Amino acid sequence: KEVYAKMTGEYLTEYVQGMVEKVFFENGQVFALIDQKQVKISDILEVLYNNTNQEEDNIL
Repeated sequence: KEVYAKMTGEYLTEYVQGMVEKVFFENGQVFALIDQKQVKISDILEVLYNNTNQEEDNIL
């Protein structure tokens, strides 16, 4: 699971790098500016985490 998460993280980094205009802190949270939209990094990670779990459940 850790390896899979690491791969997902690396994929996210590559995928997002092309779109992220800037990353900034606000109220102790990390935000990324993607396509002029403010996106909370924790939201991205949550979505990824949920997708990872669903995919693993499907495999089983």
